[in-house]
Amino acid sequence: PDDACMKDDDDDGWGDDTPPDGVTPGSDCDEDGASPCVLMVTQLGDNSETYDQGLSDVLGGLGYNISYVADTDAVLTDANGFTLLVISETALSTDILGTFRDAIVPTVCLEGLVWDDMGMAAEATTLNDDNMNVLAPASPLAGGLTDTVDVVSGTGSGIFVTTPPAGAIEVTSA
Repeated sequence: PDDACMKDDDDDGWGDDTPPDGVTPGSDCDEDGASPCVLMVTQLGDNSETYDQGLSDVLGGLGYNISYVADTDAVLTDANGFTLLVISETALSTDILGTFRDAIVPTVCLEGLVWDDMGMAAEATTLNDDNMNVLAPASPLAGGLTDTVDVVSGTGSGIFVTTPPAGAIEVTSA
């Protein structure tokens, strides 16, 4: 805030939780041994949709503290201070576009229709399929998965696919 002086040891733009005496504490979610935190961008700004509930369960199970923001309210600086940014498939591509293109935190973008706006890859197309083939099971990006895996559960819209950019590590294919 403009009216506070804060110490920021990790230079993420958010003040430390436990600064020295005389310095205003900030709200850095992963400072001083706290759990990592994720900002999840969803259509409604919460996890009330089934898809977002499942995603929240996975992230919570991995130990993340989760904060939410609605796609229509999201701005680039919302991501500051978080360990991870996740853009849910429920976030409308027409509302998100390239909002987080220059985010300074690792980003997982599950809304394939903004991959081009984010500078990640060509805009995705969707396949009405529910599984992918793991091409590189030894890669950490495969998460220990092998062979063919189910990647959509419930009433998802299918799988987003695109041609990966040059130099990309290809872990799965449709």
